[in-house]
Amino acid sequence: MANESDPRDPRNFLRAGEELLWEGRPDPGGQATGAVRYLGCVGYLMLAIFAFFLAMGWANRDELEGGETILLIFLLISGGTGIAFLFGVPALSRAILKSTRYAVAGHSALIIQGVFGNTEVLRYPLPVGQQVRTLTDKAGRETVVFAWVRANVGTTQPGHRRRVTKAIGFERLTAEAGAAARGALEQIRGKAGADAKFERERIK
Repeated sequence: MANESDPRDPRNFLRAGEELLWEGRPDPGGQATGAVRYLGCVGYLMLAIFAFFLAMGWANRDELEGGETILLIFLLISGGTGIAFLFGVPALSRAILKSTRYAVAGHSALIIQGVFGNTEVLRYPLPVGQQVRTLTDKAGRETVVFAWVRANVGTTQPGHRRRVTKAIGFERLTAEAGAAARGALEQIRGKAGADAKFERERIK
């Protein structure tokens, strides 16, 4: 039965004949991801640059001679970027985590995510030979990995793309939720058939 009060409830995305075997969601609290922490450091650096330009501008305010516009542009860029990276990015990351749902249903593992009214549904089949691994962070939260994908992460030289293997799974779960997710994944192993592929659906 669809849940109209929660647009990202996994029940809203079940296909005909599919049974919901497990559902969960990531823990939005705790330590930020490495990428968010890195951008936070960049935010501190940009605010330091903002403070430097502000101090220099104030100390030399009588000698600017029409350079106020350039100074203002530097202040807006450094200050705006610093605030966005230091406060905006962590807030957006928490919002995404709070809106994310996980599920195992039918023949697939589902990741349902999105913010600002947009929803993305990712469906991953679990082939017979696919390993299911568990990664545990320092806080004891688990990531149950069930797929690996090759992704481009830039170029090493003109005409050559650098590709890495990215782990896909249910992230930031409690140990109890992780165990339940692994059990559900084992139930769907191989059921999608050898020709089943990853599916992405965007809903506005």
